[in-house]
Amino acid sequence: MKTQNALSEVLQWACSPRGGNNLYGRILNGCSRKPTPGLGTAAVALTPQGKYLFLYDLEWFTAQPRAFQVLVVVHEAAHLVLEHIPRVFRYMVHFDDHKQYKRYEPIFNIAMDMAVNDVALRPFVEQNRDYFGDVAKPLVWPEQRDYPKNKTFEEYTALLIEDLQEHGFDVDAYRIGEFKGAQSSPDAGGSGDSGDSEEEKESKGSGGSDEEKEEKEEKAPQNVSEQMMQDESVPSWFRDLLRQQAPGHISHLDIVEGMTESEIERAIEQAKREGKRIVNSAVEQTHKGRGVIPGHLQHLIDALLEEPTIPWEVVLRGMLKSSISAKLRESTVMPNAGLAHLEADLIEPYPFYQRDMTFHIDLCVDTSGSVSDTEYIQFMGEIAGILRAEEGVSARFIAFDHAIQQEELLSSDSSAFTDSPEGMRRYGYGGTQFNSVLRRVLGTDTEDDWLEDADRITERVPTADLVIIFTDGYAPISSDKGGPIPELSPPAPLIWAITPSGKTHPDMVRTLQIGG
Repeated sequence: MKTQNALSEVLQWACSPRGGNNLYGRILNGCSRKPTPGLGTAAVALTPQGKYLFLYDLEWFTAQPRAFQVLVVVHEAAHLVLEHIPRVFRYMVHFDDHKQYKRYEPIFNIAMDMAVNDVALRPFVEQNRDYFGDVAKPLVWPEQRDYPKNKTFEEYTALLIEDLQEHGFDVDAYRIGEFKGAQSSPDAGGSGDSGDSEEEKESKGSGGSDEEKEEKEEKAPQNVSEQMMQDESVPSWFRDLLRQQAPGHISHLDIVEGMTESEIERAIEQAKREGKRIVNSAVEQTHKGRGVIPGHLQHLIDALLEEPTIPWEVVLRGMLKSSISAKLRESTVMPNAGLAHLEADLIEPYPFYQRDMTFHIDLCVDTSGSVSDTEYIQFMGEIAGILRAEEGVSARFIAFDHAIQQEELLSSDSSAFTDSPEGMRRYGYGGTQFNSVLRRVLGTDTEDDWLEDADRITERVPTADLVIIFTDGYAPISSDKGGPIPELSPPAPLIWAITPSGKTHPDMVRTLQIGG
């Protein structure tokens, strides 16, 4: 109980000079807290479903000086604000295999720490030098390698890789499990024959006494970071940075083990939604408590909650292409050589799966009068261009307001693609709600979700690979306010296409400002 209180005290009070206005603690309290004995650190992590966890070893945490405990809370909260974990998940999708990712994970960890310590801890420490001075000195800072300040995690990653290459270290060629150091074998170290007799080799092969075996096991590296710390082939400055990391990192690779690319993408989307919700809630609580958000953190929070500035049509096309590629890779399986002769007879030589070369979009359009004709034409014109350019892409058009008004499978002559929106029926202003249309996407709609006599599709429609909602956003979004998110979140990626004067919400993870 005493150790648990130590963590609670830091989360609730110690990060605020005056006490009680702790934004950092509120951010971590927004995560699910999971005591993890033996972890030897504290860390923010994700579940496979994209939910945030705050993992901590209470015995380790309690043993640290109070000043360092405070820095741990600030450090981990800043990782969440900067969305570092979802961004690392992006790298997992990028690499062909997990072993390749493992080689780079120590670099990612140092790069994340440089970014967090620079933009979040530096101002905090400089304002309280007398309190934090000694415990902050060992932390990883960009100036240790003469890197510029105020860079992103990805930029520091690139700088570290370039730095290692200039020192003759090839990350891609690094061999996991084989290293040159005090714990390495002669073969692993490349030193050739040891010169021992067969009897001596046999004796050494037995591993010695039980105590010696236990000591060797304790010293053996448990992960790639520990291996690199002991490996003399790794540049010494990089080994020093690995030793300086505080708090220590966990590997996020186990979380995605067995997940497909699409499942990882969905976890990333959920994590972004969850992160915005946690930070927004912490900010609101801080304001209600008359607390002050640190100025150096305010711009990070603003960046987290603001909308993307990339042209919306570029983002939309990029999202579509990425989703299509992920689906095609996921549906490709190794052929069965014994069935290869069947392919000539139009039977796929795959024992359990068919290759799926199609991609389906559910396009949901808010028909309220607050969405102007000009905005509608611009948006639908872009959708029409995408459908014409991408082979195998189909789309279902669902018009809605307070209920579903119209549904059709889109084709080149669909009324939804006419030069004016006259073909689409309009049903006045206000009354919009997203629950009915998302129930239709999920296939759980009822007659109450439909306007009487509305046109609807009677044949089976493919499950959506991507959902797009075009709206001004003036309707409840979160479930606790009567909206659909997260209870009615589709399993496919969801894009909210918002009109120029529209309203966004933290639970809208991917938003595109149409015309912006």
